[in-house]
Amino acid sequence: MQILFQHYFEYPIWRLIPSLSDHISYLIELREERSKQVFFYFLNDSFHLKKIDIQLDWWIGVEAVVAQNVIFHGFLQQDLPIHSGIKVWDAEKNEWQWENEFLSLVNIEGETIWAKNSLGSTDTLLTVELHTGNRTDQVPKENKTSSPVANIITKDQPYFAEIAFFISQYTPYQPTDYLEYLETPAHIIVSYFVKNKKKYNNYLLVTSSCGDEL
Repeated sequence: MQILFQHYFEYPIWRLIPSLSDHISYLIELREERSKQVFFYFLNDSFHLKKIDIQLDWWIGVEAVVAQNVIFHGFLQQDLPIHSGIKVWDAEKNEWQWENEFLSLVNIEGETIWAKNSLGSTDTLLTVELHTGNRTDQVPKENKTSSPVANIITKDQPYFAEIAFFISQYTPYQPTDYLEYLETPAHIIVSYFVKNKKKYNNYLLVTSSCGDEL
């Protein structure tokens, strides 16, 4: 066994996000809760680490990584986990490719983004190019949906207490610091952490959409 990469970060690693493409790369997300700072590092296929040199607000998240392209999103409201807006960053060039505050990502296929456009009275589905944000001639299908993504909810967000109460209906545990919540048409899935001395135990709760414990 050989170590290919080793690095010690100043702040805790929040997420490690692999590229969706065959091009091996990773985005490393760091968060420092006290000062509400977020940092991103890009690790390419040569294991070269590069800090994304931009000032990003605490209320920003990553939808996906495709090769050297990082797709960011904002939130509809700061106390709601609903994603809004698309911003694409080229980590190799260290520059923004494009952004559109009225689009919300639905899915990614190759270098095509399926997105919802919130302009107007109803959401419309369209496709745009990953690198430019230009619309394509591809005709979206109404049943085109992305794989469900869990929402990360920290203890300072309003929904944390509500989900903690939901957990208490099934288990004797009280979640600590943050949890991950996923709702599908058939299931509710919660991954949560309980402090145990200086470490954390991780638990998973799965119920039906009606609330029956599975």
